[in-house]
Amino acid sequence: MGEGARIPLVSRDIDAAFPHLAAERYEITSPATDAYNCIAWAAGVTHPWWWPDPLGAEYWPAQAPRAETLQAFILAYQAVGYEPCA
Repeated sequence: MGEGARIPLVSRDIDAAFPHLAAERYEITSPATDAYNCIAWAAGVTHPWWWPDPLGAEYWPAQAPRAETLQAFILAYQAVGYEPCA
């Protein structure tokens, strides 16, 4: 699994992982889940978990390489209709 995959975060973990986030006064709006992650949620999917792990244990769009690269994520989001902006 990729870094951070399938590890639901709680508030203290979020604060530790993203130390500058507290200054933005964030709020947790739903409980942690292992049904999906932020990568899937941003694609409009709440099941399954998305991650480009090379072993194929997690869902990943077929149009994108299973690599933890910016290009792979761009291609994954393009598969669901997103387009890069300038």
